[in-house]
Amino acid sequence: MYVAMYLIQSAVILALFFLVYQAGLRRTTFYRHNRYFLLGALILSAVLPLLPVPSMQAGNTVAIFNYLEGGNNAGGPALPGQVHGTGASTVLFLAWLPQAIVVYCLVALFLLVRQLVQVRRIFSLAGLGTAFFRGRYRYLQIKGLPAPFSFGRTVYYDPEAHDEATLQHILDHETAHVAQGHTFDLLFAAFYCSIFWINPFSYLTRRAMQLNLEFLADEAALSLAGSPTAYQYSLLKQAATRNQASLIHHFSQSFIKNRIVMMNQKPSVTAHRLRYALVLPALALGIGLISATKAPETRYAENSLKSLNDHRKDSSIIERRFPEGKSGYARQISRNCLYPANARNENKWGVVEVEYTVQPDGSITDAKTVKNETGAESLGNELLRQVKLLPGFKADNNAKAETVKLSALFFLDGVSKKDNSIKTDVTIVAYAN
Repeated sequence: MYVAMYLIQSAVILALFFLVYQAGLRRTTFYRHNRYFLLGALILSAVLPLLPVPSMQAGNTVAIFNYLEGGNNAGGPALPGQVHGTGASTVLFLAWLPQAIVVYCLVALFLLVRQLVQVRRIFSLAGLGTAFFRGRYRYLQIKGLPAPFSFGRTVYYDPEAHDEATLQHILDHETAHVAQGHTFDLLFAAFYCSIFWINPFSYLTRRAMQLNLEFLADEAALSLAGSPTAYQYSLLKQAATRNQASLIHHFSQSFIKNRIVMMNQKPSVTAHRLRYALVLPALALGIGLISATKAPETRYAENSLKSLNDHRKDSSIIERRFPEGKSGYARQISRNCLYPANARNENKWGVVEVEYTVQPDGSITDAKTVKNETGAESLGNELLRQVKLLPGFKADNNAKAETVKLSALFFLDGVSKKDNSIKTDVTIVAYAN
Protein backbone atom coordinates (compact mmCIF):
# COMPACT_ATOMS: atom_id res chain seq x y z
CA MET A 1 0.00 0.00 0.00
CA TYR A 2 2.87 2.36 0.76
CA VAL A 3 4.30 1.82 -2.72
CA ALA A 4 0.95 2.69 -4.30
CA MET A 5 0.61 5.78 -2.11
CA TYR A 6 4.15 6.86 -2.99
CA LEU A 7 3.41 6.56 -6.73
CA ILE A 8 0.19 8.54 -6.38
CA GLN A 9 1.85 11.30 -4.36
CA SER A 10 4.74 11.49 -6.81
CA ALA A 11 2.38 11.69 -9.78
CA VAL A 12 0.32 14.51 -8.28
CA ILE A 13 3.43 16.52 -7.31
CA LEU A 14 4.87 16.19 -10.82
CA ALA A 15 1.50 17.18 -12.27
CA LEU A 16 1.52 20.36 -10.16
CA PHE A 17 4.99 21.34 -11.38
CA PHE A 18 4.15 20.51 -14.99
CA LEU A 19 0.99 22.64 -14.89
CA VAL A 20 2.99 25.54 -13.41
CA TYR A 21 5.48 25.18 -16.26
CA GLN A 22 2.78 25.05 -18.92
CA ALA A 23 0.86 27.97 -17.49
CA GLY A 24 3.66 30.42 -16.70
CA LEU A 25 7.08 29.36 -17.96
CA ARG A 26 6.77 27.52 -21.26
CA ARG A 27 6.69 30.63 -23.42
CA THR A 28 9.51 32.48 -21.69
CA THR A 29 13.01 32.61 -23.16
CA PHE A 30 14.69 31.79 -19.85
CA TYR A 31 15.67 28.41 -21.21
CA ARG A 32 18.40 27.74 -18.66
CA HIS A 33 16.07 28.47 -15.77
CA ASN A 34 13.43 26.25 -17.34
CA ARG A 35 15.96 23.45 -17.66
CA TYR A 36 16.64 23.51 -13.93
CA PHE A 37 12.95 23.88 -13.16
CA LEU A 38 12.03 20.72 -15.10
CA LEU A 39 14.92 18.74 -13.67
CA GLY A 40 13.94 19.92 -10.21
CA ALA A 41 10.34 18.88 -10.84
CA LEU A 42 11.40 15.29 -11.54
CA ILE A 43 13.74 15.19 -8.55
CA LEU A 44 11.29 16.74 -6.09
CA SER A 45 8.40 14.55 -7.21
CA ALA A 46 10.53 11.50 -6.47
CA VAL A 47 12.03 12.77 -3.20
CA LEU A 48 9.26 14.75 -1.48
CA PRO A 49 7.03 11.72 -0.74
CA LEU A 50 10.00 10.09 1.02
CA LEU A 51 10.66 12.99 3.37
CA PRO A 52 9.46 12.82 7.01
CA VAL A 53 6.56 15.23 6.53
CA PRO A 54 4.31 15.33 9.63
CA SER A 55 0.90 13.81 9.14
CA MET A 56 -2.24 15.95 9.41
CA GLN A 57 -4.04 13.01 11.01
CA ALA A 58 -4.49 12.97 14.76
CA GLY A 59 -6.03 10.53 17.17
CA ASN A 60 -5.36 7.60 14.89
CA THR A 61 -6.14 4.11 16.14
CA VAL A 62 -4.09 1.03 15.34
CA ALA A 63 -5.26 -2.46 16.21
CA ILE A 64 -2.54 -5.03 16.70
CA PHE A 65 -3.53 -8.65 17.03
CA ASN A 66 -1.16 -10.16 19.52
CA TYR A 67 -1.15 -13.80 18.51
CA LEU A 68 0.64 -14.99 15.44
CA GLU A 69 1.15 -18.55 14.36
CA GLY A 70 4.88 -18.08 14.88
CA GLY A 71 4.52 -16.63 18.36
CA ASN A 72 5.21 -13.19 19.82
CA ASN A 73 4.12 -10.05 18.05
CA ALA A 74 4.75 -7.58 20.83
CA GLY A 75 6.75 -4.48 20.21
CA GLY A 76 7.08 -5.11 16.48
CA PRO A 77 5.18 -4.51 13.30
CA ALA A 78 2.07 -6.52 12.56
CA LEU A 79 1.74 -8.61 9.45
CA PRO A 80 0.03 -7.12 6.38
CA GLY A 81 -3.67 -6.87 7.05
CA GLN A 82 -3.28 -6.79 10.83
CA VAL A 83 -2.93 -3.04 11.16
CA HIS A 84 -5.85 -0.74 10.57
CA GLY A 85 -5.90 3.03 11.00
CA THR A 86 -9.14 4.83 11.66
CA GLY A 87 -8.00 8.36 10.85
CA ALA A 88 -8.70 10.32 7.69
CA SER A 89 -6.58 7.90 5.70
CA THR A 90 -7.57 4.27 6.24
CA VAL A 91 -5.01 1.74 5.14
CA LEU A 92 -6.44 -1.64 4.18
CA PHE A 93 -4.39 -4.53 3.02
CA LEU A 94 -5.38 -5.55 -0.50
CA ALA A 95 -4.75 -9.14 -1.39
CA TRP A 96 -3.82 -8.29 -4.98
CA LEU A 97 -1.39 -5.52 -4.13
CA PRO A 98 1.79 -7.63 -3.87
CA GLN A 99 1.12 -9.16 -7.29
CA ALA A 100 0.43 -5.73 -8.77
CA ILE A 101 3.68 -4.39 -7.36
CA VAL A 102 5.58 -7.32 -8.87
CA VAL A 103 4.03 -6.62 -12.29
CA TYR A 104 4.83 -2.93 -11.93
CA CYS A 105 8.47 -3.68 -11.09
CA LEU A 106 8.79 -6.10 -14.00
CA VAL A 107 7.54 -3.46 -16.44
CA ALA A 108 9.94 -0.90 -14.94
CA LEU A 109 12.80 -3.39 -15.25
CA PHE A 110 11.91 -4.07 -18.88
CA LEU A 111 11.91 -0.34 -19.67
CA LEU A 112 15.26 0.15 -17.92
CA VAL A 113 16.79 -2.71 -19.88
CA ARG A 114 15.44 -1.22 -23.10
CA GLN A 115 17.13 2.10 -22.29
CA LEU A 116 20.40 0.29 -21.60
CA VAL A 117 20.11 -1.48 -24.96
CA GLN A 118 19.73 1.93 -26.64
CA VAL A 119 22.86 3.18 -24.90
CA ARG A 120 24.77 0.08 -25.97
CA ARG A 121 23.68 0.58 -29.58
CA ILE A 122 24.91 4.16 -29.51
CA PHE A 123 28.32 3.13 -28.16
CA SER A 124 28.51 0.36 -30.75
CA LEU A 125 28.62 3.05 -33.47
CA ALA A 126 32.11 4.04 -32.31
CA GLY A 127 33.72 1.35 -34.44
CA LEU A 128 31.88 2.29 -37.60
CA GLY A 129 33.41 5.66 -38.37
CA THR A 130 36.39 7.99 -38.17
CA ALA A 131 36.84 10.02 -35.00
CA PHE A 132 38.64 13.28 -34.34
CA PHE A 133 38.76 15.67 -31.39
CA ARG A 134 38.17 19.38 -31.26
CA GLY A 135 39.05 20.54 -27.78
CA ARG A 136 37.23 18.36 -25.23
CA TYR A 137 34.66 17.13 -27.71
CA ARG A 138 34.74 14.12 -29.98
CA TYR A 139 33.35 14.06 -33.51
CA LEU A 140 32.56 10.75 -35.17
CA GLN A 141 32.07 10.69 -38.94
CA ILE A 142 29.89 7.76 -40.03
CA LYS A 143 28.93 7.36 -43.67
CA GLY A 144 25.27 6.57 -44.23
CA LEU A 145 24.13 7.79 -40.79
CA PRO A 146 20.41 8.65 -41.19
CA ALA A 147 20.57 11.82 -39.07
CA PRO A 148 23.22 13.68 -37.07
CA PHE A 149 22.97 13.50 -33.29
CA SER A 150 24.98 13.92 -30.12
CA PHE A 151 25.40 11.77 -27.02
CA GLY A 152 27.68 12.41 -24.09
CA ARG A 153 30.70 14.30 -25.42
CA THR A 154 30.44 12.92 -28.94
CA VAL A 155 28.80 14.32 -32.07
CA TYR A 156 27.79 11.72 -34.67
CA TYR A 157 27.26 12.84 -38.29
CA ASP A 158 27.71 11.97 -41.95
CA PRO A 159 29.97 14.60 -43.54
CA GLU A 160 28.83 13.70 -47.06
CA ALA A 161 25.09 14.04 -46.40
CA HIS A 162 24.98 17.83 -46.09
CA ASP A 163 26.24 20.92 -47.86
CA GLU A 164 28.93 22.95 -46.12
CA ALA A 165 26.63 25.63 -44.64
CA THR A 166 24.10 23.10 -43.33
CA LEU A 167 26.84 20.92 -41.89
CA GLN A 168 28.27 23.88 -39.97
CA HIS A 169 24.86 24.68 -38.52
CA ILE A 170 24.45 21.03 -37.50
CA LEU A 171 27.85 20.89 -35.83
CA ASP A 172 27.23 24.16 -33.97
CA HIS A 173 23.87 22.88 -32.72
CA GLU A 174 25.11 19.44 -31.65
CA THR A 175 28.25 20.90 -30.08
CA ALA A 176 26.01 23.11 -27.96
CA HIS A 177 24.21 20.01 -26.67
CA VAL A 178 27.54 18.40 -25.85
CA ALA A 179 29.04 21.51 -24.24
CA GLN A 180 26.01 22.06 -21.99
CA GLY A 181 25.78 18.42 -20.89
CA HIS A 182 22.25 17.81 -22.14
CA THR A 183 22.73 14.04 -22.30
CA PHE A 184 22.47 13.93 -18.51
CA ASP A 185 19.00 15.47 -18.67
CA LEU A 186 17.79 12.92 -21.21
CA LEU A 187 19.29 9.97 -19.34
CA PHE A 188 17.75 11.13 -16.08
CA ALA A 189 14.35 11.68 -17.73
CA ALA A 190 14.53 8.25 -19.38
CA PHE A 191 15.40 6.63 -16.05
CA TYR A 192 12.54 8.51 -14.35
CA CYS A 193 10.03 7.49 -17.03
CA SER A 194 11.12 3.86 -16.71
CA ILE A 195 10.58 3.85 -12.94
CA PHE A 196 7.40 5.96 -12.97
CA TRP A 197 6.08 4.56 -16.24
CA ILE A 198 2.50 4.57 -15.01
CA ASN A 199 2.50 8.37 -14.58
CA PRO A 200 1.52 10.15 -17.82
CA PHE A 201 3.03 13.42 -16.58
CA SER A 202 6.48 11.84 -16.61
CA TYR A 203 6.30 11.58 -20.42
CA LEU A 204 4.86 15.07 -20.79
CA THR A 205 7.66 16.48 -18.62
CA ARG A 206 10.31 14.60 -20.58
CA ARG A 207 8.94 15.97 -23.84
CA ALA A 208 8.98 19.50 -22.38
CA MET A 209 12.60 18.92 -21.31
CA GLN A 210 13.60 17.75 -24.79
CA LEU A 211 12.03 20.79 -26.40
CA ASN A 212 13.64 23.19 -23.93
CA LEU A 213 17.06 21.61 -24.55
CA GLU A 214 16.56 22.18 -28.26
CA PHE A 215 15.81 25.84 -27.49
CA LEU A 216 19.11 26.07 -25.57
CA ALA A 217 21.09 24.48 -28.41
CA ASP A 218 19.36 26.68 -31.01
CA GLU A 219 20.17 29.76 -28.94
CA ALA A 220 23.86 28.84 -28.85
CA ALA A 221 23.98 27.91 -32.55
CA LEU A 222 22.20 31.11 -33.60
CA SER A 223 24.84 33.18 -31.80
CA LEU A 224 27.40 31.62 -34.16
CA ALA A 225 25.31 31.62 -37.33
CA GLY A 226 25.82 34.47 -39.73
CA SER A 227 22.15 34.45 -40.69
CA PRO A 228 19.27 33.26 -38.49
CA THR A 229 17.20 32.70 -41.63
CA ALA A 230 19.83 30.37 -43.10
CA TYR A 231 19.96 28.43 -39.85
CA GLN A 232 16.19 28.00 -39.83
CA TYR A 233 16.27 26.92 -43.47
CA SER A 234 18.85 24.25 -42.59
CA LEU A 235 16.56 23.09 -39.83
CA LEU A 236 13.64 22.72 -42.24
CA LYS A 237 15.76 20.76 -44.71
CA GLN A 238 16.58 18.21 -42.02
CA ALA A 239 13.02 17.92 -40.71
CA ALA A 240 12.27 14.85 -42.79
CA THR A 241 15.05 12.77 -41.21
CA ARG A 242 14.49 11.70 -37.61
CA ASN A 243 16.26 9.34 -35.29
CA GLN A 244 13.99 7.26 -33.10
CA ALA A 245 16.22 6.89 -30.04
CA SER A 246 14.93 8.93 -27.11
CA LEU A 247 18.32 9.23 -25.39
CA ILE A 248 20.05 11.35 -28.02
CA HIS A 249 19.93 14.87 -29.36
CA HIS A 250 19.64 15.27 -33.09
CA PHE A 251 19.47 18.33 -35.24
CA SER A 252 16.19 17.29 -36.86
CA GLN A 253 14.35 16.76 -33.57
CA SER A 254 10.61 16.84 -34.29
CA PHE A 255 9.82 20.19 -32.63
CA ILE A 256 10.42 22.25 -35.77
CA LYS A 257 7.47 24.61 -35.50
CA ASN A 258 7.98 25.39 -31.82
CA ARG A 259 11.71 25.88 -32.29
CA ILE A 260 11.32 28.33 -35.14
CA VAL A 261 8.61 30.22 -33.22
CA MET A 262 10.88 30.58 -30.18
CA MET A 263 13.84 31.64 -32.33
CA ASN A 264 11.78 34.58 -33.54
CA GLN A 265 10.29 35.46 -30.18
CA LYS A 266 11.47 38.56 -28.36
CA PRO A 267 13.52 37.89 -25.21
CA SER A 268 11.38 37.74 -22.08
CA VAL A 269 11.55 40.83 -19.89
CA THR A 270 13.29 40.55 -16.53
CA ALA A 271 9.99 40.94 -14.68
CA HIS A 272 8.89 37.57 -16.05
CA ARG A 273 11.41 35.93 -13.75
CA LEU A 274 8.87 36.50 -11.00
CA ARG A 275 6.86 33.69 -12.53
CA TYR A 276 9.29 31.23 -10.99
CA ALA A 277 7.75 32.18 -7.66
CA LEU A 278 4.86 29.95 -8.77
CA VAL A 279 7.02 27.07 -7.63
CA LEU A 280 6.26 28.03 -4.03
CA PRO A 281 2.51 27.27 -4.12
CA ALA A 282 3.28 24.10 -6.09
CA LEU A 283 5.67 23.01 -3.35
CA ALA A 284 3.16 23.95 -0.65
CA LEU A 285 0.40 21.98 -2.35
CA GLY A 286 2.71 19.02 -2.82
CA ILE A 287 3.78 18.97 0.82
CA GLY A 288 0.17 19.45 1.90
CA LEU A 289 -0.87 16.48 -0.22
CA ILE A 290 1.79 14.30 1.37
CA SER A 291 0.79 15.41 4.85
CA ALA A 292 -2.91 14.83 4.20
CA THR A 293 -2.39 11.34 2.79
CA LYS A 294 0.42 10.19 5.07
CA ALA A 295 -0.52 7.86 7.89
CA PRO A 296 0.88 8.76 11.28
CA GLU A 297 4.05 7.00 12.28
CA THR A 298 3.10 3.54 13.46
CA ARG A 299 4.17 3.04 17.04
CA TYR A 300 3.46 0.10 19.25
CA ALA A 301 2.93 -0.48 22.95
CA GLU A 302 6.03 -2.15 24.32
CA ASN A 303 4.29 -5.02 26.03
CA SER A 304 5.75 -8.51 25.96
CA LEU A 305 2.67 -10.52 25.05
CA LYS A 306 2.85 -14.25 24.39
CA SER A 307 1.10 -16.04 21.58
CA LEU A 308 -2.44 -17.27 21.95
CA ASN A 309 -1.18 -20.84 21.83
CA ASP A 310 0.71 -20.25 25.07
CA HIS A 311 -2.13 -19.15 27.30
CA ARG A 312 -5.51 -19.81 25.69
CA LYS A 313 -7.45 -23.06 25.82
CA ASP A 314 -10.01 -21.93 23.25
CA SER A 315 -7.49 -21.30 20.47
CA SER A 316 -8.19 -24.69 18.89
CA ILE A 317 -11.79 -23.85 18.02
CA ILE A 318 -10.62 -20.71 16.24
CA GLU A 319 -8.08 -22.69 14.27
CA ARG A 320 -10.51 -25.49 13.44
CA ARG A 321 -13.76 -23.67 12.80
CA PHE A 322 -13.20 -20.00 12.03
CA PRO A 323 -12.89 -19.18 8.31
CA GLU A 324 -9.16 -19.06 7.43
CA GLY A 325 -8.28 -20.06 10.99
CA LYS A 326 -6.35 -17.83 13.37
CA SER A 327 -4.98 -15.59 10.63
CA GLY A 328 -8.51 -14.86 9.38
CA TYR A 329 -9.64 -14.19 12.94
CA ALA A 330 -6.77 -11.76 13.39
CA ARG A 331 -7.58 -9.89 10.20
CA GLN A 332 -11.27 -9.64 11.07
CA ILE A 333 -10.66 -8.15 14.50
CA SER A 334 -7.73 -5.91 13.67
CA ARG A 335 -9.38 -4.37 10.63
CA ASN A 336 -12.48 -3.27 12.51
CA CYS A 337 -11.42 -2.41 16.05
CA LEU A 338 -11.83 1.24 16.96
CA TYR A 339 -10.88 3.29 19.99
CA PRO A 340 -14.11 5.19 20.80
CA ALA A 341 -13.60 8.95 20.68
CA ASN A 342 -15.30 9.63 24.01
CA ALA A 343 -13.03 7.17 25.81
CA ARG A 344 -10.01 8.67 24.07
CA ASN A 345 -11.00 12.19 25.05
CA GLU A 346 -11.52 11.12 28.67
CA ASN A 347 -8.16 9.29 28.75
CA LYS A 348 -9.83 5.96 29.45
CA TRP A 349 -7.66 2.90 28.93
CA GLY A 350 -7.14 -0.62 30.22
CA VAL A 351 -8.15 -4.25 29.66
CA VAL A 352 -11.57 -5.35 28.44
CA GLU A 353 -12.65 -8.96 28.06
CA VAL A 354 -15.78 -10.39 26.51
CA GLU A 355 -16.92 -13.95 25.99
CA TYR A 356 -19.32 -15.60 23.60
CA THR A 357 -20.58 -19.08 22.81
CA VAL A 358 -20.04 -20.86 19.51
CA GLN A 359 -22.91 -23.25 18.80
CA PRO A 360 -22.55 -26.53 16.84
CA ASP A 361 -24.16 -24.84 13.80
CA GLY A 362 -21.47 -22.12 13.89
CA SER A 363 -23.68 -19.34 15.18
CA ILE A 364 -22.48 -16.99 17.92
CA THR A 365 -24.64 -16.43 20.99
CA ASP A 366 -24.52 -15.08 24.52
CA ALA A 367 -21.92 -12.39 23.91
CA LYS A 368 -21.27 -10.37 27.06
CA THR A 369 -18.62 -8.32 28.81
CA VAL A 370 -16.96 -10.21 31.64
CA LYS A 371 -14.22 -7.73 32.50
CA ASN A 372 -13.81 -3.99 32.03
CA GLU A 373 -11.00 -2.24 33.88
CA THR A 374 -11.29 0.95 31.87
CA GLY A 375 -14.31 2.56 33.50
CA ALA A 376 -15.69 3.33 30.05
CA GLU A 377 -18.74 1.35 28.92
CA SER A 378 -18.05 2.34 25.32
CA LEU A 379 -14.84 0.26 25.29
CA GLY A 380 -16.74 -2.85 26.38
CA ASN A 381 -19.38 -2.14 23.75
CA GLU A 382 -16.67 -1.79 21.11
CA LEU A 383 -15.33 -5.26 21.81
CA LEU A 384 -18.88 -6.68 21.77
CA ARG A 385 -19.32 -4.99 18.42
CA GLN A 386 -16.36 -6.97 17.12
CA VAL A 387 -18.04 -10.19 18.17
CA LYS A 388 -21.23 -9.21 16.31
CA LEU A 389 -19.17 -8.48 13.19
CA LEU A 390 -17.64 -11.97 13.14
CA PRO A 391 -18.90 -13.92 10.12
CA GLY A 392 -19.65 -17.04 12.14
CA PHE A 393 -17.83 -20.32 12.62
CA LYS A 394 -17.97 -23.47 10.55
CA ALA A 395 -20.75 -25.85 11.55
CA ASP A 396 -19.76 -29.04 13.37
CA ASN A 397 -22.76 -31.14 14.43
CA ASN A 398 -20.52 -33.41 16.47
CA ALA A 399 -19.20 -30.52 18.54
CA LYS A 400 -20.61 -29.10 21.73
CA ALA A 401 -21.29 -25.46 22.42
CA GLU A 402 -17.96 -23.89 23.27
CA THR A 403 -17.16 -20.64 25.05
CA VAL A 404 -14.58 -18.31 23.53
CA LYS A 405 -13.05 -15.29 25.20
CA LEU A 406 -11.75 -12.18 23.45
CA SER A 407 -9.59 -9.75 25.41
CA ALA A 408 -8.23 -6.35 24.41
CA LEU A 409 -5.85 -3.83 25.87
CA PHE A 410 -7.03 -0.32 24.99
CA PHE A 411 -3.73 1.56 25.10
CA LEU A 412 -3.69 5.38 24.88
CA ASP A 413 -0.22 6.36 23.81
CA GLY A 414 1.21 9.05 26.06
CA VAL A 415 -1.32 8.34 28.81
CA SER A 416 -1.38 4.61 29.49
CA LYS A 417 1.20 2.95 31.69
CA LYS A 418 3.13 0.09 30.17
CA ASP A 419 2.78 -3.26 31.89
CA ASN A 420 4.66 -6.17 30.35
CA SER A 421 2.70 -8.70 32.38
CA ILE A 422 -0.60 -7.98 30.59
CA LYS A 423 -1.72 -10.70 28.18
CA THR A 424 -4.52 -9.90 25.74
CA ASP A 425 -5.54 -11.05 22.30
CA VAL A 426 -5.55 -7.63 20.69
CA THR A 427 -4.06 -4.23 21.54
CA ILE A 428 -5.95 -1.14 20.40
CA VAL A 429 -3.49 1.73 20.28
CA ALA A 430 -4.73 5.30 20.00
CA TYR A 431 -2.62 8.43 19.82
CA ALA A 432 -3.68 11.23 22.13
CA ASN A 433 -4.94 14.37 20.42
